[in-house]
Amino acid sequence: MRAPGEAAALTAVNLIREGHESAALEIPAREVHWLNRIQEAVETRASDENQFLADMMARLDTTTFVAADYGL
Repeated sequence: MRAPGEAAALTAVNLIREGHESAALEIPAREVHWLNRIQEAVETRASDENQFLADMMARLDTTTFVAADYGL
């Protein structure tokens, strides 16, 4: 079962994609690939909050972002 935020994000991507495919929503060709990237990011992110934070912290530039300033 998906978390509510994950389900909402995937629903949004699907609605945008459907709108584009039906010509109800115009998206520049160079931007369409972002729908797949967003979907993939949502589907492959860690579902555990602590693991997600650990994954994100490993990517951050800790010289400019101080996690403790945000209670992390």
